[in-house]
Amino acid sequence: MRYHAQLGLVETTDIATGLKTARRLLRLNGERRHPCQHVAIDSNCRGTGKRTLLHHIGMAHQGRREKLHGIDDSRIPVVCVNAPQEQGSPADWAAALAVFVGWDLYRSDTEQRPVQRMKDFTGPAVHVMRHACTEVCLVDGIDRLRPEDLQPTFDFFDYLADELGLTVFWSGINSSDILREAPRRPLPSPSPAHRDHCIDPA
Repeated sequence: MRYHAQLGLVETTDIATGLKTARRLLRLNGERRHPCQHVAIDSNCRGTGKRTLLHHIGMAHQGRREKLHGIDDSRIPVVCVNAPQEQGSPADWAAALAVFVGWDLYRSDTEQRPVQRMKDFTGPAVHVMRHACTEVCLVDGIDRLRPEDLQPTFDFFDYLADELGLTVFWSGINSSDILREAPRRPLPSPSPAHRDHCIDPA
């Protein structure tokens, strides 16, 4: 494991193209020109490098921010969450974000048993991400979501994108189709054509 952890990325043409496209989209979103808040990293097969590209987009953006601002523990420019590993399991995105940014989900009751602090962690997660200058959210495994979780998921991430100015990168088999076909709440301008984009790693 240690050996593999030290291996660097061999940057293929596809990885280089994906990183370049992601950087361009993030720059445009930062300038609020033709923002596309949702970006799909897509292919119709497993093992094509979607997750690898997703994580390298996050590392590249983190690296650019650290170069610009220095290493600052109070800044979290990139957050990364996963869909439930078991297909058919319900998704709790607010809790997943809260765990990522270090929020303790549980407290001890009078008998020292863990009790969840609250039912909805959206407020604390948004508060921490706003103060930590979060700009990018990586979501892996969109294809594992239950059909009934799709609309709440996109409503939740639309809300985060609007509140925090986030760019959300989605990874999963046929993620661009899922993004395009999922029921979404009506959004103000820009038009949907400018809001979504696709990067195909293979």
